[in-house]
Amino acid sequence: MLGLARALRHEYPAWTIYLAIFPCSWNVAEQEAHVRLQLLPLPWVDSEVTIDENGTIRVPRIVKAASSRIELRGSSPVQFRGTEVWRAYPAEIGPNDVEVSVQYVGLSTVGPTWTEFVGRVTAVGAGVADRYIVGRR
Repeated sequence: MLGLARALRHEYPAWTIYLAIFPCSWNVAEQEAHVRLQLLPLPWVDSEVTIDENGTIRVPRIVKAASSRIELRGSSPVQFRGTEVWRAYPAEIGPNDVEVSVQYVGLSTVGPTWTEFVGRVTAVGAGVADRYIVGRR
């Protein structure tokens, strides 16, 4: 639902689309009551909210990732800690792998251990059909 709601928001900007993700343990009546009593009275609500088991409303945020300690493949890969610097040899890309230089990471509202990210494709394996994706977001 998260992907569908985001896609519809981009495709139809005139529409106002909200998404509330509830715990699986809540039935439809509990969800509707929470929307009616907690969300609708609010003067302003984010377009995507997650409600936890206790009814606490959470809003996902994208945060800038910390700087990488390894340079991109193809430059001069080094790794460092404090004042120590040494050569780093990243693992080879597998035939069906895609390497992405991640710029932002956010926690997903879909699952507790899922993350979302934004970045650019920096390398692809030999078996990747679309070899022209290198450099794309």
